[in-house]
Amino acid sequence: TGPTSPIGFAPFVDACLESDEEKTKKEKEAMRYIPLVENTQQRVDYYIRLVKFKEAVEVAVALKDADLLRYIRSKTKNAKTMETIDGLLKEWGY
Repeated sequence: TGPTSPIGFAPFVDACLESDEEKTKKEKEAMRYIPLVENTQQRVDYYIRLVKFKEAVEVAVALKDADLLRYIRSKTKNAKTMETIDGLLKEWGY
C-alpha cells in the first residue's frame, strides 16, 4: 500500500496550487499528490485544472466510466483529446 493521510490528499493538492511558488513548481508538486486523492471526480477535476487531460482520461479509462469521459470531453478544447475520447466511447459501445 502507498502513503496514507488521515485527512486525505486533496488538502495537499489545494495547498500546492494555492502556494506562492512559481507556477510550474507548484503544479509539479501538486501532481505528486493528485493520484493519491481518493475521490475520482475530484482527482479528474484537479487534472483538468492543470490541463492534464491525458491523466484525466486515464482515470476514466481505468474505471471504464463513460460519464466521466463525457465530462472530461466537455472540459477540453483540444481536438485530439476529443477524438481520443470519442474513439473510446465508440469502442465501448456508446
